[in-house]
Amino acid sequence: MKKLFTLALSAIGMTSAAATVANAAPYLTLDLLGRVQNSGNPYSSTVFARPGDDIEYAVQIQLGTEGTINPFAGFANQSQTKTIANWIPSEPGNSYLGPTSGLNNLQFSLWQDIAAGDTKVNFGTTLTAMTTDGVSWASGIGADVGTVTARGDGNNDLKRVFLTREAGTFDGIAANPDGPGEIQEQLIIATGLFTVTAGGNMSSVNIGTDGYGPTNLIAGIRWRSSDNTANHNYTPRVSHQLESVAAGDPIIVYNNLSISAPPLAIPEPASLGLLGLGAVGLLGRRHRNA
Repeated sequence: MKKLFTLALSAIGMTSAAATVANAAPYLTLDLLGRVQNSGNPYSSTVFARPGDDIEYAVQIQLGTEGTINPFAGFANQSQTKTIANWIPSEPGNSYLGPTSGLNNLQFSLWQDIAAGDTKVNFGTTLTAMTTDGVSWASGIGADVGTVTARGDGNNDLKRVFLTREAGTFDGIAANPDGPGEIQEQLIIATGLFTVTAGGNMSSVNIGTDGYGPTNLIAGIRWRSSDNTANHNYTPRVSHQLESVAAGDPIIVYNNLSISAPPLAIPEPASLGLLGLGAVGLLGRRHRNA
């Protein structure tokens, strides 16, 4: 049975470029989440940390709902790729043995764009691909857990991760236990560790297509035809993503991780009262000494 991860996510405001298009929405949402190592906290979209803290991070995916339309999802057979026609549950076995749908592969980078005074982090190692539904996200041909790449400020980013399952296997869609239809699962497909190296203003650890060219393919998604007789495969290019973002209707939504120093502790009212009494006593002592 698949393990569902239900996490509190930050809201993303998006404006559709084509108001007349129904159900315009992303095909895929990708979240970078984190927590201080060994804190016992759930993963979150914001982490408060100090220099020297190690941060456990997780890459989470969730596919769009059935009927989602995106006018920028063009490729071969465009009439098939502009609408998610029909989800069916992802099957753990090879799709040649039976129909399936979901996500098969994904490419992305993790990096920071730093301004003076921002909180900085360093990626010292590559990430770890998870296993979901019995198949590893590093089991496909060409899988790559990323390249540690110098950022130029003494810290490293993690570039050009390629997570891919075995050919023909997909995940992210589950049967609805409460009735007809399917559930778009929230799946953590990779985890890793980075270190906070400098405190300062709140900054972002970004997830996205940095380091990829316009023709690079960044995901592999499959759904079924409306009558469930044929596969519809869509592999968005970076150029598709950039065009959709520019128009306010992204094919993939990337939610970055925010890193900040812990907030300053606010004294309890009782402590403030004690401080006030101490100040009064000190003034009285000075008056007597005078």
